Amino acid sequence: MNKIIIKRSGIVKEMIVLEASQAIKHLKEGNENSKILPNAILLDLHMYPMDGFEFLAAFDLLPTEIKDIPIYILSSSVDPNDYKKAMKFPYVKDFLHKPLTISDVQNLVPL
Repeated sequence: MNKIIIKRSGIVKEMIVLEASQAIKHLKEGNENSKILPNAILLDLHMYPMDGFEFLAAFDLLPTEIKDIPIYILSSSVDPNDYKKAMKFPYVKDFLHKPLTISDVQNLVPL
């Protein structure tokens, strides 16, 4: 459903959906090969096998220029500790709650 909302927003030209560990690999390879990197990352906290916090820890180890990519958390979590933990990462720009709306996507300027 989120993919549909993002496409309907009309502001996203291309969308890549990857499992978290594949996304880390994609970011590393894209940076090393001067490929185009994403303008932003929408990250779900509750994924398997690598959850959102594990992704953030791995992202933290990437080269500095990759860390310029803003990350937006998208989660159904209402746990305030999830919010606090996620917002400690400087590249996490916002914490969006599911369900995602077209308005939510349109407010994410970097996309």
